[in-house]
Amino acid sequence: MISKPDDLPSDLVSALAALQAERGARQNAEVKAASWQAQAANALAELSDNAALIAHLELLRVPADRDHRFQAIVITHSRAT
Repeated sequence: MISKPDDLPSDLVSALAALQAERGARQNAEVKAASWQAQAANALAELSDNAALIAHLELLRVPADRDHRFQAIVITHSRAT
């Protein structure tokens, strides 16, 4: 936040206190921003893990579907004979 010249303290002690308060507020904002960035990175990593798991499960499903179709053909063929 930029202060107007009229809002600035006239003595050094008050100016130092104002600077320290601004520094503390900026540091708190940086900590919050870093926390949000870390949470966003964790969410993206979890999303990537979930996508990889879905792809893996889909690959497992393909042979299972093929085996079920083959068994159905064998059962149908054996009943017909």
